[in-house]
Amino acid sequence: MKTHFEYLAEQLPDLREASILDVGSGKGAFLLDAVRHNAKTTGLEMSEAYIKLTHERLSAAGYTAQIVQGVAEKMPLPDQAFDFINICEVIEHVENPEAMLREVFRVLRPGGHVYLSAPNRFGMRDQHFHLYFVNWLPRVFADYYISFWRDHKDYADTSAGRQRLADMHYYTYRTILRLLKNVGFTVEDIRITRIRKEMRGTKRIVATMAYPLARSIYLDAFHLLLEKPQKES
Repeated sequence: MKTHFEYLAEQLPDLREASILDVGSGKGAFLLDAVRHNAKTTGLEMSEAYIKLTHERLSAAGYTAQIVQGVAEKMPLPDQAFDFINICEVIEHVENPEAMLREVFRVLRPGGHVYLSAPNRFGMRDQHFHLYFVNWLPRVFADYYISFWRDHKDYADTSAGRQRLADMHYYTYRTILRLLKNVGFTVEDIRITRIRKEMRGTKRIVATMAYPLARSIYLDAFHLLLEKPQKES
């Protein structure tokens, strides 16, 4: 099975030569994956405990990497410093997603790319609580549903940001697209690109027709490739 870095490298062949920022680097899984592929990668993480754990994991594997402590809405990083930014399962947890995205736009070089995963407000199975149909309910009923299945988290631990389902930021495809375009990004749905690239004939036609419905009410998250436009000449 391909790692997340290898999956991204299929979309962006020059990724190994890029200057990479991992926003919300957490316990360091992507950071470690990237440096193993000799990619110049910096982590941004607000949790001191996670930063310490990541350095320990890197050291145990014989690697080093810079990890900056800070929040995504106000990154202590210079303008246009990175060619690629990874934002995987982060946008739902931050306090202000638009502020984060504007900071990402600021530190990304013109022509640079961003991988963004965003949770689907109407996905059949929730990716955080691993429950079916909870996202089809009005949010006012979510806690009752989660309580019924006894699948609550430790909401007092805010080291990874917002944790209560009703407090996290979920999106429809239309709302996340509008937000990203308002910030200034161009947006590509990675799944539809792969359908068009890898399928042929009737299979491609059927998949192309069925995908928008699956994206709306079945898939748990949107996987998007963003680009910051080049400066006008």
